[in-house]
Amino acid sequence: MYKTQEAETRAMERRQQARYRIPGTSVPPDSLKVGISVVHNARRHDLAGVLLDISESGFCTRLLGEAPKLPLHDEVEIAWEIHSPLGLASGQASIRRRHYHGDDLLLGLHVDSGTPVLKPLVDHLRSHWNLGCISLDQHGQAQVHGRLHFDTARQLVHLTRRVKKIDLSRCNGIDGAGIGVIDLAVSRGVALTGCSGDVRALLTVAGICGRCDKLNRELATAAP
Repeated sequence: MYKTQEAETRAMERRQQARYRIPGTSVPPDSLKVGISVVHNARRHDLAGVLLDISESGFCTRLLGEAPKLPLHDEVEIAWEIHSPLGLASGQASIRRRHYHGDDLLLGLHVDSGTPVLKPLVDHLRSHWNLGCISLDQHGQAQVHGRLHFDTARQLVHLTRRVKKIDLSRCNGIDGAGIGVIDLAVSRGVALTGCSGDVRALLTVAGICGRCDKLNRELATAAP
């Protein structure tokens, strides 16, 4: 029972992490390079790949070419490095998930570090590439990080029926797809909070803010 609760807690913590997907169309050529060194059964494998997503605590990479079959346990030693416009970031990691697609290996890694070694790169990508993502806490509150565009909106769509409130205080931009998803959420009774600036102006023009204000009043009246 304890192990089950502990696993659920770790899973919830990972869901709360702001994990930014890296759209292939937005990545300048050769701007991000991932290198992975894997030591398994006393053999070292040096692999290269592309970055699929990233958070302050880890990332997912597609490793290109033939890769070793890796178990999910601590006997596998993983060293990683990411070359980016900020220079080189590197460290040790543990496997969180892995999936084979043909000869390619999709590897999700948790970065073993006492310092936020990935945070500068996450901040850079979010501000320069207009990345966005969604995190969800155990109370059903979704947090929008960065820009609410098509890719971010798709993440929110998958969570819509589990979301009770959407916090837009960290949202720095929104496009038509984002407005459509917010409109859908409000129509289903999901309240908004933290809406301000240009985001609030756009949602006001779309007629969403008035409906949201009415919804918040109804929820406040219904609260015990």
